Amino acid sequence: MHDLLTSLQGLSSLLICVIAATIVAGETAVIFGLLVPGEATLLLVGFLAYAGTLRLVPALLVMIIVAVMGDTLASRSGRRHGPRLRTGGPGARVGPERWARTRSRGAPRGAAPLLRCRWPPRGGVDMRRRSGRLAPAVLTALLLTTAGVGCARAEQRPVEVAAPVELPTPGAVDAPVDEPTATPPAVESMGVAPSRSAAPKPKPKSTGAPTRAGAPRPPTKPLTETGAPPAPRPPAPTGCAPSYRGSAVSRSQVKAALTDAAQRSYWPVSAPEIRIPVSLVKATAWQESGWQSNIIACDKGIGLMQVQPETAEWMNQRFERDYDVYDHQDNAYLGGTYLAWLTKKIGDTHFASDYRLDSALCGEELNSCLLNAVIAAYNFGVGAVIPQEEQGPIVIPNSQYVYNVRALMRDCVCLDY
Repeated sequence: MHDLLTSLQGLSSLLICVIAATIVAGETAVIFGLLVPGEATLLLVGFLAYAGTLRLVPALLVMIIVAVMGDTLASRSGRRHGPRLRTGGPGARVGPERWARTRSRGAPRGAAPLLRCRWPPRGGVDMRRRSGRLAPAVLTALLLTTAGVGCARAEQRPVEVAAPVELPTPGAVDAPVDEPTATPPAVESMGVAPSRSAAPKPKPKSTGAPTRAGAPRPPTKPLTETGAPPAPRPPAPTGCAPSYRGSAVSRSQVKAALTDAAQRSYWPVSAPEIRIPVSLVKATAWQESGWQSNIIACDKGIGLMQVQPETAEWMNQRFERDYDVYDHQDNAYLGGTYLAWLTKKIGDTHFASDYRLDSALCGEELNSCLLNAVIAAYNFGVGAVIPQEEQGPIVIPNSQYVYNVRALMRDCVCLDY
C-alpha cells in the first residue's frame, strides 16, 4: 500500500480522480468490480485525501455522483436489453417461469419501488422517459465540473514569515555573511570545480543582539526516528583526484531529476507537510558535485548528491526502496530522501515538529533554524549536529558549508538552468 500511495502521488490529482471515478462508475454500470473492487478504490481515495493529495469533500462528491450515474446507466441498460437477454442465449435456459418467479419476488421487496421513488411520475404524466434522457448528460456535466474545479489538490503556497524584530543594544554584533568560498570544499576535494559559482552580496551588519529566533525550540513530542544513517566517511586527502563511471547526463536531465526529487512527498502519512525546496536540492547538488552525475569522490561519495554507499543502503532499507545510487534520477531521489529524513528527525527533536525549511526563520545564530541544521547534517551527519539527541543544543560544525549552500540557494547559476 505504501508503494502504491507513493506512486500515485506522482500523478496529477485530476487524473487520479478520473481513474477512480471510472472504476466506481464501471462497477455499478458494467460489473467492472469483478476485476477492480470499488470498495478498494474508495479506500484508496480516502488514503490519498488523508495524505493531502486529494481534497476530501470534492472527492466524495465525485464518487457519489459517478456511483449514481453508473447505477442509472445500468438501470437504463437493463430496461433496454433485459427482455432480449431473457429470451435469447443463456437467458432462455432459465425459462419463463423462473423469470416470472424472480420478478414477482423482487418487485414487492424494493426493486420497482426503488425505481419509482427515484423517477416518480408527476401530475399523471410519467416523467421517467423525459428525465431518463437528460439524466446521463446532467450527471456527466456535474462530474466534470466537480472534478475539474474541486477534486485537484489546492496549490500549496509558502507562508510568509516576518523577519524577527531586533532589540537595540549598545553593542554591535556582526551578522554572518552567506558567502561561498571560491571553490566549494567538497568539489575542491574531488579535484573538480563547477565552471561558475555563486557570487552573493554580503549582508549588512546588524546592530542588534541575537533575536528571539536565536535558540531552538524545545521538543514537545517523543521521537519517531530512533535510528540514523551511518556517519559520513572522513574527508579525502588533499590532492586526491576523483574517478568517473560511465557518461555524464546533460544539465537538462540533471535539472529534471533534481526538480522531480524536490516535488516528491517523502512522508505522505506521518508528515505530508514536509516539502524540500527545489532551490535547496539544486544548491546541495551543485555544492557537492557541480551537477556531475557520473563523478565518484575519493571518500566514495557518488553522483549528483554525493551519496555514500552506506547511506544509500540505509535509506533504501528505511523507506523500502531499491534506488540505484549510480543512476542520476535515483541518486537525486536518495539525496532528497536524506534531506527529508533529516528534516523529520531534527524537526521533531528541536523544532516542535515545525518542518518549514524557510530562511526567513533563521536568526543571527547558525543553529537558530531547521534549514541550517539540515544543511549541516547532510554534510557532517546527524550525529554531529544533534550529538545529544533532544537533550542538547544544535551544533553546526561546518559553518562554511552552510554559508555556501545558503548562498547558492539564492544566487547559484544552476538555478537558471
